Amino acid sequence: MRPLVFLLLLCLSAGRAEAQRVSRSYQDVSLSEALKDLNAATKRYEVSFIYDELEDFRVTTSFNRLTLPDAVRQVVGFYPMRVTEADSLIAVECTHKTDRHLKGRLVDEADAPIAYANISLLSPADSSLVGGGVSNEHGDFVIPVDIPRVIAKYSYVGYKTVVRTCDVGDVGVVQMQPAEYTIKGVTVKGTRIMNYVDKSVHTFSDLQIKQASNVRDLLQHVEDLEIDPITNKIRRLDGGDVKMLLNGASCSDIELKAIPANKILRVEYYNIPPARYADAGALINIITRNLETGVDAYVGANTAFNTGFTDDEAYVYLTSGNHQLALAYTFSLRDYTKRFGTTTYDYLLNNEQTHYESNTHDKFGYTWNDPVVKYAYNKPDNIAVQVEASPHFDSYHSDGTEDIQILSASSHIAGKGSYGTHNKSFGPNVNVYVQKMLPKNQTLDIDLVGTYYHNSGHTNEEETNLADGGSLLSDIVNQKNNKLSFIGELAYTKRWTKGNLSLGYRGTFGRSEATISNVLSGYQDYSYASASYQNYMYAEYSGAVGRLMYRIGAGATQVTQRNDDTSDSRWLFTPKLILSTNLSPKMNLQWVTSSSTTTPGISQLSNNASLVIPGVMSVGNPYLKSYNSYQSQFIYKWNLGWLNSQFSLVCVYRDAPVGRYYTEQMVNGTRYLVGRSENAYFSSDVGGSYLVKLDPWQNGLLTLTLQGYVLRQTISSPIIGRYHHTWAPLNFTVNFRKGDWGASYQGGVVSKRLSGSTLDAGENSSHLKVYWQNKGWNIYVSNYWAFTRSRYSGYTLPKNILQRHYKTWIDDNRSMFVVGFGYNFSSGKSFNINRKLRNKDSDKGSF
Repeated sequence: MRPLVFLLLLCLSAGRAEAQRVSRSYQDVSLSEALKDLNAATKRYEVSFIYDELEDFRVTTSFNRLTLPDAVRQVVGFYPMRVTEADSLIAVECTHKTDRHLKGRLVDEADAPIAYANISLLSPADSSLVGGGVSNEHGDFVIPVDIPRVIAKYSYVGYKTVVRTCDVGDVGVVQMQPAEYTIKGVTVKGTRIMNYVDKSVHTFSDLQIKQASNVRDLLQHVEDLEIDPITNKIRRLDGGDVKMLLNGASCSDIELKAIPANKILRVEYYNIPPARYADAGALINIITRNLETGVDAYVGANTAFNTGFTDDEAYVYLTSGNHQLALAYTFSLRDYTKRFGTTTYDYLLNNEQTHYESNTHDKFGYTWNDPVVKYAYNKPDNIAVQVEASPHFDSYHSDGTEDIQILSASSHIAGKGSYGTHNKSFGPNVNVYVQKMLPKNQTLDIDLVGTYYHNSGHTNEEETNLADGGSLLSDIVNQKNNKLSFIGELAYTKRWTKGNLSLGYRGTFGRSEATISNVLSGYQDYSYASASYQNYMYAEYSGAVGRLMYRIGAGATQVTQRNDDTSDSRWLFTPKLILSTNLSPKMNLQWVTSSSTTTPGISQLSNNASLVIPGVMSVGNPYLKSYNSYQSQFIYKWNLGWLNSQFSLVCVYRDAPVGRYYTEQMVNGTRYLVGRSENAYFSSDVGGSYLVKLDPWQNGLLTLTLQGYVLRQTISSPIIGRYHHTWAPLNFTVNFRKGDWGASYQGGVVSKRLSGSTLDAGENSSHLKVYWQNKGWNIYVSNYWAFTRSRYSGYTLPKNILQRHYKTWIDDNRSMFVVGFGYNFSSGKSFNINRKLRNKDSDKGSF
């Protein structure tokens, strides 16, 4: 069966590029002899296998300058074998161990071998599928099967299907005759997905690689990943977090664009990330062949015709021997002048019911500058060192006006307002990474990160009564802060033939010192300091027992939070158990029971304050506590050549989630409704999710992706009590690709999601793109928010003492046309660094 063929091909692609390479040509030799020959070809590896298991299998193949792991995988080919690499050991074993093998050779009418034909084995009793395989380059096939007699079905494009009932054994030569018609077009290749205990592994067809400009483009074929048309970066369909690794090292989107598509080996998608990346929503690890000495470069731009919208980026690798210098620059600009909104507040204050309504119009935008300089030294199988510096800086501004109506039993006020926000941030950081290979399949990784942030911000709001010119509200918030942080991580791994052990420690230390002026200080400057210290330790072991794969682990986080108001220290524990089994070559079942820790950032722990509207104030909360999330999930995957699907049942429980709530308080002698973040009793999500990818013709001509959730959400808080809500969003993508031309449309059905004490609808989508892609070039025209505009809405829960409803829309990007291009250039010889760690502090520490 074709799906089984490509699942096996996927499994065989797992291997790491090494410096020593071999060239061979085998013609109808036994697999055992070929493996013994490869074992003698290098001192770096030992190829281990049981002779009796492999004696029936024959090999015909040729290759030039492959690494030994890749050579072993090509020799094994489509046979039902598992190839496991653990540094210096390569183990080859049958995945279906039985004394019975159906073996033979397929030839055409001229007695020439037929390679890559499908062989399906059916039970004579009920015609159920009991096994299957594919012929190799010499036409040979060997298929393990448990029953003594089968119906063998041989099929190949352009030939008549042959069906024979036979005893299991050597059936000799099977001749196939041409069909009376010839199918014209591309060769259909089956699914390229292999499921493991905690991840799925994806490889790509020759057509997909040919149609991609770079490695990043291939990621849109993986699970629920897509290229966000607005940012032109990889994201998940539901907008969830995704962390990217390149050969085990953290990487950015632009780094992947600098790597040619033909360098891809496979992509590992972890829906449950390892303990080292426990805070990542999903993790992808892109495995490539060695990068090439000389120059690998990318340059691209994405710009709107008639409004302030552009994303520009450039990246270049300069490689010589064991040394590599990388330079990158990313620039983003948004400068919109037509953002509108309507907000209403209904609340009871001082025994008077009040309705407040505001209609706003503002101009807002931001700039993002992210230059990166990186140097790496790599001595294969010994040591790798990487030093990276990034003097990041960004800015944000918003200036607007508003028309105001305030209605109460005693008055009706019409007012006018103005507001503005201006923020700047400068955040340089230095990252030093060292990886040392130790004897006996051991690896030690060290990652050190130092970060400094300097932030400044100014916010002002004025509201005036049109009748008498009196002030309804006047508020100014100024703040400056400097934050220093250090992250140090040590990770140890040990690999055996049947299991892997991971141990690690990560320490995070950050302190922010701020100067603030706000309504609570009488608009006079005061100082405020806040700090957070975390010590995270973990241990994980993964292995297999028969067909059952497992990963078991535990983590412990010691969190200390200190500021000028309070101090808190506690331990949080995060156990994890993952079980997975392949029900068939097409179906996989996974059960996940895991937990994770969420720690408030320094930026959340403050006593800063601002006036929202007359009588309503927003303040920070230095007393927030960390909390745990516990998840249990059943995941069912069904992968076919034309249909790949995933369905899950999930239950998530959070023991003290953070949300924003309002209470009535006396502040400086005046009664206010005060909103601030608080720890609730608990929250939960119960329901399911689905992901369906359709490729009817199995050639990428037309594909459809559907992804969504149906979750029953619950929040329980001492302030608002208990509340239930159903969240059911739907995201979909339609892609068309013919030759160098393609088009895509991304849309969705927005659903409001329960978050703390509010229900918020995510950003709507309706994005059309037409593009031309050839070799390193990608030129496209897009229509973002086609036939609509970006809009956002939400409201506080009915049980809140303050009811807030808001709607916001941006006319600048109504059916916004954008033109863009990208270009890849590559030349040279091999270089690679397999970095396993990289941390980053993204919390600026500003309040």
